[in-house]
Amino acid sequence: MKKLDVEPAGAIEVSASGSTEHGWQRYALRGKQWGRARLTITYADGLVETVQYRVMKPEAEAVDDMGRFLFTKQWFDQKDDPFHRSPSVMSYDAKPTPS
Repeated sequence: MKKLDVEPAGAIEVSASGSTEHGWQRYALRGKQWGRARLTITYADGLVETVQYRVMKPEAEAVDDMGRFLFTKQWFDQKDDPFHRSPSVMSYDAKPTPS
């Protein structure tokens, strides 16, 4: 590998992991900026490869955020509900019902 370019600059941190296997170098990638990112790899023989990434939160953090939302913002707590759904997490159906 001759050169690594990240666009936008700083969106992904790339570092060699220090181990090679069968002549292949391993790299570790870490997202630093949410959104789209492009990693352009220029190899020693001049070949250029581009890899597209979508940088987002780590899975555990995203699941924590979803749970926090469900039990604080989407929590249904209306004592006089005629259908006795309270207290509960209320989902919603964004699909229109046929008429």
